[in-house]
Amino acid sequence: MINGHPRCTCHHVACTGDEQRLMDICASDGHTYKSKCAIKRQQCIKQYEIGLIYPGVCTGKRLANERVLFCDILFNFE
Repeated sequence: MINGHPRCTCHHVACTGDEQRLMDICASDGHTYKSKCAIKRQQCIKQYEIGLIYPGVCTGKRLANERVLFCDILFNFE
């Protein structure tokens, strides 16, 4: 509870080994994360969905053609 209102906590976000693998990932919030697990933790903290946009560091050029399917990144990311 915070100020009398229920609040979600993110102390125990569970991540698989694959989600913990270190790699730069540009996410839909414009930030670069070091793993899928880091994105998962941030989603919990912010309480909104953060999608994976493309592998690598965010460059500020967030064009529609840079977007890749969420499933493609989850399952075909090297």
